[in-house]
Amino acid sequence: MADRSRRGSREETASGADDNVVPIELGRVPRPARQASRQPLARIHILGAMRAMAWTGHDLLPRGRKTRALLGYLCLHPGESVARSRLAALLWDRVPDVQAATSFRQALRELSRAMGPLARELIVGERNTISLDAASCWVDAQEVLTTGRPFSSSADGDLAAPYSGELLEGMDGLSVSFDHWLLTERTRFTGQLREKLEADLRAAIDGDAERRAAMARRLIAFDPTHEGAARVLMRTLVEMGERA
Repeated sequence: MADRSRRGSREETASGADDNVVPIELGRVPRPARQASRQPLARIHILGAMRAMAWTGHDLLPRGRKTRALLGYLCLHPGESVARSRLAALLWDRVPDVQAATSFRQALRELSRAMGPLARELIVGERNTISLDAASCWVDAQEVLTTGRPFSSSADGDLAAPYSGELLEGMDGLSVSFDHWLLTERTRFTGQLREKLEADLRAAIDGDAERRAAMARRLIAFDPTHEGAARVLMRTLVEMGERA
C-alpha cells in the first residue's frame, strides 16, 4: 500500500510541475535562414564529451550533470513527449517523491537558463510532458544513424572518429535507474549502428572497389573483429591490386 501511495504521489507531484518553466519568457532570437542551408538552431553532441552550441556559437550546455543527463535523454528521443514524472523518477530514484519533483523542476530551470532565449524554441513544455524540438536541433547520434556522415565532408563520410567516444560519456553513476536506462540505450545504439554499417557494406558489394574497401574499413574501425568485413576488404584489395 505504501509503495502504491508513493508512486501515485510521484505522478501527481510531477504532473503539477510548474508549467511556466519551459518555454520561458526571455524573448525570441532571429532564426537563421533555413530555406537554403536548413541550419539547425543548436548542435548537440552526445557521443563522447557532451557539447551543445547555438547556431550563433554560444555555449548551451548546462553545468549540472543531472541537467546534462536530462538533455541527453531528450536528445535520444527527439520530438517525443516525455512524462515529467518519468524523468523525475529516472534521475532522482532514491529520494521522496516531492523532492524528486522539486529537483526535476530545478534541473529544468537550469536547462532553460543555459539555453537562454533559445529555450522557447528548443524545449516544448506541456503540463505533464516535455520534449526536444527535433526540427530545431542537430544531434550527432541521430545523424550517425540516419546518414552516417556528420563528421566528414568526404563522399564516404568518416565514421571511425566518433567511435572513441561513448554515448553520454561521463553520465554513469547518477542513479541506479538512470544507469540501467543508459546501458540499454548504449546497447541499442551500438546495435543500430552496426546494422547500418553492415547494410552500407552490403550495398557497396557490387559497386566500385574503392568504395567497397572504404565501407569495409569503416565497419572494421567500428568492430575490429568483424570477420565478414575483413574478408571483403582482403578480396577487394586483391582485386584492386590485380587491376593495378
